[in-house]
Amino acid sequence: MKNIYISFILAIYNVESYLEECLDSICNIKRNDIEIILVNDGSTDLCPQICNRFQKSDSRVRVITQKNKGLAAARNAGLTKAYGEWVCFIDGDDWLYDGIQNIIEQLNDNIDLLYFGHNKSQRRQNIEDAAEHSCRILGEKEIENIRISMLNAKTIDKNIIYPNILYSATWSKFIKKEIFEKYNISFSPNASWGEDILINFKILRHIRIAKVYDQVGYGYRIQANSMTQKYNPNAIKDYLNLVEEIKKEVMYEKNDIYFRHFWEFVVKQYLVIIQRSFMNPENKNGYCKIKKDFINTRNIPIVDKGFSQANLQEFNLIIRIGAILCKYRKFFLLKILYRIKFKKDMLKGLSCRRES
Repeated sequence: MKNIYISFILAIYNVESYLEECLDSICNIKRNDIEIILVNDGSTDLCPQICNRFQKSDSRVRVITQKNKGLAAARNAGLTKAYGEWVCFIDGDDWLYDGIQNIIEQLNDNIDLLYFGHNKSQRRQNIEDAAEHSCRILGEKEIENIRISMLNAKTIDKNIIYPNILYSATWSKFIKKEIFEKYNISFSPNASWGEDILINFKILRHIRIAKVYDQVGYGYRIQANSMTQKYNPNAIKDYLNLVEEIKKEVMYEKNDIYFRHFWEFVVKQYLVIIQRSFMNPENKNGYCKIKKDFINTRNIPIVDKGFSQANLQEFNLIIRIGAILCKYRKFFLLKILYRIKFKKDMLKGLSCRRES
């Protein structure tokens, strides 16, 4: 096997409308020392045919086919087969900008991780690229701050905030593959929601030096129907799986700072998850049933402890209001608050569609 510098890993499931555009953008990279690993996770559309066509036309492309096992299992399958010194995860409905070729040049043996810029849009489009780009080296102190900020974003050091850098995403970064191998890190099949936060929390524990380079190389596709959260009847189960997995990581730290912000994480993610379940307009259950379900989940021990332990003053005003209403189980007022929020999100979605 020839030496591979970068393994691009795509977990693919039913994204036929966007996959060809995504693969074109990766195959445009003019390097022979990369591999493009396509993990077809049981797609039932035309994704398998598209994958096979690209494999035949580009020797750098390899296809792995498996039954549908979910995003975590697909990414793990790609990691297992990757030969690269660096890995980069890409979602099958997103794309890479031409600037990625310059970003690759920023990789070196002295760093373990490289963050690069992203742009959000409903469709692939050209962007103006600045003549100069900001670059910063992050040491242990800054990396620890990023980890803590994944529990509560308000804690992040403003000196390391860049408009187009998203530290908590799995995409728009290059990670040394040996980090996964040396520390036995993989994507958790128990975290079907919030998996990006979890894997980054694990990885960053072992990163010595990271680099931020703010050139845009990743295009994140905003789906028209994702401006408001889709209804998910299993949202609470997904949420509990995530907080339990994060709790294991926090307990490993044996650090009061992490525990203090963990309870803020429990509260903040609970507010997100009830938006996807109880307060979602697509939830067709009656008022009394929804209220009962809300009260039952609010009384789950880890949730209840979160509201008793978290410092709600750490949240911005809107989140704090929601947290206070949840804490004291003011269901009627909470429902009104989320109704207003959904209407705002819908207006935002309409505005985005008009602009694009």
